[in-house]
Amino acid sequence: MKLDGYASRFIKNTNICLVGKLFRILHYKLGILILIISFVGCDLIEYSPFQVDDSVAGKNRNGKAINKIITKSSDTFKPFKIAIIADSHTYYDDLCDQVNTINKLKDIDFVIHMGDFTDNGIYKEFVWFTEIIDELKLPILVMIGNHEYLGNGEVMYEKVFGERNFTVIYNDCRFVFWDDVVWERNGKDPDFEWLQENIEEGEDYSYQFVFAHIQPWDRQFSAGNAFFYDYLLKTNGVDLSVHGHAHVFLYEEYYEGIPYLIIDSSPAREITVLEINQDSFEVENIAL
Repeated sequence: MKLDGYASRFIKNTNICLVGKLFRILHYKLGILILIISFVGCDLIEYSPFQVDDSVAGKNRNGKAINKIITKSSDTFKPFKIAIIADSHTYYDDLCDQVNTINKLKDIDFVIHMGDFTDNGIYKEFVWFTEIIDELKLPILVMIGNHEYLGNGEVMYEKVFGERNFTVIYNDCRFVFWDDVVWERNGKDPDFEWLQENIEEGEDYSYQFVFAHIQPWDRQFSAGNAFFYDYLLKTNGVDLSVHGHAHVFLYEEYYEGIPYLIIDSSPAREITVLEINQDSFEVENIAL
């Protein structure tokens, strides 16, 4: 049916009015959305996967955990147990099961994660990891691994967990946590001076344990650094060297004189428990 000029102009003007009305409605709703976001804050907006933000994941978590641990510590030796996990990366289902299993174990005093709790050191991985470990009923100390050096992971780690090298005294035992990553630090040697200064102070304790993400016979270590690490431990009264990184379990005197313990990754679906008694310590793997 052919419309006369008046009818055509009426329909055209009506369509223009409808489009204009729809545009005004969308513009109005968009303005409300922007206003809501401005009130809620910028936490809804992730500008980059490599952003650095500790407002969600928390701050100085290791420092807070240490305060909880030392409040229960004795000035003299008392037997105790710790649970150790490592290399959870983004295996979140396995990590959740590890957390649930640890919560059911009896007589565990605290937990240690040996590092590599991310794949790429990105902000969201810190958030997801901390959300899971917050379900633990015990304090947890988290080390830096080589994967946390990717992206802005090193900066995120220091904001969320604190210093990369630190010590803890518990029940007359000295725990030395040492960052030994090399390749992801542009080939820079670990801080052996810090390690030596701190393990020299440990000979008067009942036990001294060193925790470092990477075992010294890994390719990241030069032969000289591996020899020097083992030499420092043997000459300064270290009783056990604990590591992650390799995604296997190992407990033996790799170099004669000092036992080495490597904690397997989360997909192995086990918890390693270190039981420390007056005259000896024992290692046990508990299946999930």
